[in-house]
Amino acid sequence: MSKKGNIPWNKGKIGLQIAWNKGKHYSKETRKKISIALKKDWKNKKRLGHKQSEETRNKISLSNKGKHKFSEKWIKQQKQRLKKLWLNKDYRKKVLKRRTPSSLEKKFIILCKELNLPYKFVGNGKLWIGKYNPDFININNKKIAIEVYYRRHKEKFRGGIEKWKQDRIKIFNKYNWKLLFFNEIEVNKNNFISKEAFEFLS
Repeated sequence: MSKKGNIPWNKGKIGLQIAWNKGKHYSKETRKKISIALKKDWKNKKRLGHKQSEETRNKISLSNKGKHKFSEKWIKQQKQRLKKLWLNKDYRKKVLKRRTPSSLEKKFIILCKELNLPYKFVGNGKLWIGKYNPDFININNKKIAIEVYYRRHKEKFRGGIEKWKQDRIKIFNKYNWKLLFFNEIEVNKNNFISKEAFEFLS
């Protein structure tokens, strides 16, 4: 029996699948079932773990290069826009309203509880001194505010850590506030229980 003109099984299968599904509309319930089944499939890692070859990865990398490059003009415009927004007190409050303490701030909070230091977290926009929102303030009616920070983060600021500190000190001094700074190394129990530091913070 001649097989001339017969469609190979795998190609015929694809053709049938297209024919069966063409123009077919699934109900909302059916689409939901398909979605659940696909999600379950992903969770079972049936589709995960497939590694692309180095050649394929290189091709993807080359095809994506330069796609998301922004012009200097656009970057400058965005910086100016954000700077203008940040000058708006209502915008600053809105941005910081839901901010939760960082890992370093949480560490400082724990140390304050352990050593009975009179400071509370206000870094979520609860208190503003000029245009700045400090991380902590003294609760014993002393105008002392505290900033805790990661050095690697502040070094990225224009002018570095020292400029960042001086800009804030200038504003805090204007309102008769003393501002203290502690980096990730200085926020530790041994440092805080030293006589000099403890007296300074109390």
